[in-house]
Amino acid sequence: MTTKKLSFAILIVLFFNILSACGPSEPPVEVQASELCNEKWEDKTIITYGRLYLPEEMMFINSYPLILDAPGDNQIPYVSIYIGNGKNEMKELPENYTDEDVAILADDGTTVITVGDSVRITGEMMSTAATNCQLYVNKIEKL
Repeated sequence: MTTKKLSFAILIVLFFNILSACGPSEPPVEVQASELCNEKWEDKTIITYGRLYLPEEMMFINSYPLILDAPGDNQIPYVSIYIGNGKNEMKELPENYTDEDVAILADDGTTVITVGDSVRITGEMMSTAATNCQLYVNKIEKL
Protein backbone atom coordinates (compact mmCIF):
# COMPACT_ATOMS: atom_id res chain seq x y z
CA MET A 1 0.00 0.00 0.00
CA THR A 2 1.39 3.41 -0.88
CA THR A 3 1.86 6.12 1.71
CA LYS A 4 -0.95 8.21 0.17
CA LYS A 5 -3.43 5.34 0.35
CA LEU A 6 -2.41 4.48 3.91
CA SER A 7 -2.75 8.12 4.99
CA PHE A 8 -6.17 8.33 3.35
CA ALA A 9 -7.31 5.12 5.10
CA ILE A 10 -6.14 6.45 8.47
CA LEU A 11 -8.00 9.72 7.88
CA ILE A 12 -11.21 7.83 7.07
CA VAL A 13 -10.94 5.75 10.26
CA LEU A 14 -10.24 8.86 12.37
CA PHE A 15 -13.17 10.69 10.77
CA PHE A 16 -15.62 7.91 11.66
CA ASN A 17 -14.23 7.63 15.20
CA ILE A 18 -14.77 11.35 15.70
CA LEU A 19 -18.30 11.14 14.30
CA SER A 20 -19.21 8.25 16.59
CA ALA A 21 -17.86 10.14 19.63
CA CYS A 22 -20.10 13.10 18.77
CA GLY A 23 -23.23 10.98 18.59
CA PRO A 24 -26.27 11.53 20.76
CA SER A 25 -25.69 11.10 24.49
CA GLU A 26 -27.87 8.95 26.69
CA PRO A 27 -31.19 10.58 27.57
CA PRO A 28 -31.63 11.73 31.20
CA VAL A 29 -32.83 9.11 33.67
CA GLU A 30 -35.58 10.04 36.15
CA VAL A 31 -34.44 9.10 39.68
CA GLN A 32 -36.09 9.74 43.06
CA ALA A 33 -34.05 12.07 45.27
CA SER A 34 -33.74 9.34 47.91
CA GLU A 35 -31.99 7.08 45.37
CA LEU A 36 -29.49 9.58 43.91
CA CYS A 37 -26.49 8.44 45.99
CA ASN A 38 -26.40 4.99 44.39
CA GLU A 39 -23.18 4.36 42.46
CA LYS A 40 -25.13 3.18 39.39
CA TRP A 41 -26.07 6.85 38.73
CA GLU A 42 -22.52 8.23 38.83
CA ASP A 43 -21.59 10.11 35.63
CA LYS A 44 -25.20 9.88 34.39
CA THR A 45 -27.57 12.68 33.43
CA ILE A 46 -30.39 12.67 35.97
CA ILE A 47 -33.81 14.25 36.35
CA THR A 48 -35.07 14.46 39.92
CA TYR A 49 -37.59 16.35 42.04
CA GLY A 50 -37.52 17.81 45.52
CA ARG A 51 -37.12 20.89 47.69
CA LEU A 52 -33.86 22.78 48.19
CA TYR A 53 -32.42 23.75 51.57
CA LEU A 54 -29.24 25.42 52.82
CA PRO A 55 -26.78 23.18 54.66
CA GLU A 56 -25.62 24.28 58.13
CA GLU A 57 -22.14 24.95 56.72
CA MET A 58 -20.83 25.10 53.20
CA MET A 59 -17.54 25.43 51.40
CA PHE A 60 -17.61 26.51 47.78
CA ILE A 61 -15.48 27.77 44.93
CA ASN A 62 -17.67 28.43 41.90
CA SER A 63 -20.92 26.73 42.93
CA TYR A 64 -23.10 26.46 46.03
CA PRO A 65 -23.97 23.02 47.42
CA LEU A 66 -27.61 23.03 48.51
CA ILE A 67 -29.35 20.07 50.14
CA LEU A 68 -32.02 18.27 48.13
CA ASP A 69 -34.61 16.73 50.44
CA ALA A 70 -34.44 12.95 50.32
CA PRO A 71 -36.95 11.24 52.60
CA GLY A 72 -35.68 8.14 54.37
CA ASP A 73 -32.42 7.11 55.97
CA ASN A 74 -30.33 7.44 52.82
CA GLN A 75 -27.38 9.72 52.22
CA ILE A 76 -28.13 13.40 51.74
CA PRO A 77 -27.69 14.45 48.12
CA TYR A 78 -26.19 17.87 47.48
CA VAL A 79 -27.13 19.93 44.45
CA SER A 80 -24.33 22.14 43.12
CA ILE A 81 -25.58 25.32 41.50
CA TYR A 82 -23.15 27.64 39.75
CA ILE A 83 -22.80 31.17 41.09
CA GLY A 84 -23.94 33.88 38.69
CA ASN A 85 -26.82 35.95 37.39
CA GLY A 86 -27.83 33.79 34.43
CA LYS A 87 -30.35 31.02 33.91
CA ASN A 88 -29.82 27.99 36.16
CA GLU A 89 -27.46 29.95 38.42
CA MET A 90 -27.64 31.20 42.00
CA LYS A 91 -26.87 34.78 43.00
CA GLU A 92 -23.84 35.19 45.23
CA LEU A 93 -24.64 34.99 48.93
CA PRO A 94 -23.56 37.66 51.41
CA GLU A 95 -21.10 36.72 54.15
CA ASN A 96 -23.79 36.24 56.83
CA TYR A 97 -26.48 34.71 54.66
CA THR A 98 -29.91 33.39 55.61
CA ASP A 99 -32.51 31.34 53.73
CA GLU A 100 -34.04 34.59 52.47
CA ASP A 101 -30.83 35.43 50.58
CA VAL A 102 -31.09 32.39 48.29
CA ALA A 103 -32.19 33.37 44.76
CA ILE A 104 -31.81 30.93 41.86
CA LEU A 105 -32.84 31.98 38.37
CA ALA A 106 -34.80 29.13 36.80
CA ASP A 107 -34.28 27.79 33.30
CA ASP A 108 -37.08 30.00 31.91
CA GLY A 109 -34.94 33.07 32.73
CA THR A 110 -37.60 34.85 34.80
CA THR A 111 -38.73 32.63 37.69
CA VAL A 112 -36.78 32.96 40.94
CA ILE A 113 -36.42 29.85 43.09
CA THR A 114 -35.86 30.17 46.83
CA VAL A 115 -35.26 27.83 49.76
CA GLY A 116 -38.10 25.36 50.24
CA ASP A 117 -39.49 25.65 46.70
CA SER A 118 -40.39 22.44 44.87
CA VAL A 119 -38.11 21.98 41.87
CA ARG A 120 -37.35 19.71 38.95
CA ILE A 121 -33.60 19.37 38.35
CA THR A 122 -31.74 17.99 35.37
CA GLY A 123 -28.04 17.54 35.93
CA GLU A 124 -24.92 15.40 36.01
CA MET A 125 -24.43 13.03 38.93
CA MET A 126 -20.74 13.72 39.57
CA SER A 127 -20.23 11.78 42.78
CA THR A 128 -22.18 9.20 44.73
CA ALA A 129 -19.55 8.80 47.48
CA ALA A 130 -20.79 8.49 51.06
CA THR A 131 -19.24 11.81 52.06
CA ASN A 132 -19.91 13.74 48.85
CA CYS A 133 -23.04 12.83 46.90
CA GLN A 134 -23.28 15.65 44.31
CA LEU A 135 -25.61 16.47 41.45
CA TYR A 136 -24.41 19.38 39.26
CA VAL A 137 -27.33 21.42 37.93
CA ASN A 138 -27.70 21.92 34.18
CA LYS A 139 -31.35 22.94 34.35
CA ILE A 140 -33.64 23.84 37.24
CA GLU A 141 -37.38 24.51 37.09
CA LYS A 142 -39.83 25.62 39.78
CA LEU A 143 -42.87 23.36 40.11
